[in-house]
Amino acid sequence: MLQCTKTQLKLRHGTWRARLTRRPLRKALGRTEMLRTLNTGDLREANRAKHRVLAELQEKASRLDERAAEAGLDASVERWLEGMARKFGTGPDGHPLLPATKERAARLA
Repeated sequence: MLQCTKTQLKLRHGTWRARLTRRPLRKALGRTEMLRTLNTGDLREANRAKHRVLAELQEKASRLDERAAEAGLDASVERWLEGMARKFGTGPDGHPLLPATKERAARLA
């Protein structure tokens, strides 16, 4: 007998939805859950269909996490470069004048 659970499912207006919840989603989406309709009002069908949809949502969430991490790193590097420009000044090209050790660190980032 197939066990019908409501784990990772949400019923809304008579239709079941697959529900992926992750705290890190808040940075990328502004909310902690992603929902996608399963186009069924039957709990058994929803339980069968949710696995494929949750895999798709998980993949999408992973891509969003990667983009958020890249954006966070870019913002950190920009803040660091602005601080170095204030500390050491800027050259004619508008870039900070960095000592050799700091320049090497910037290139590695």
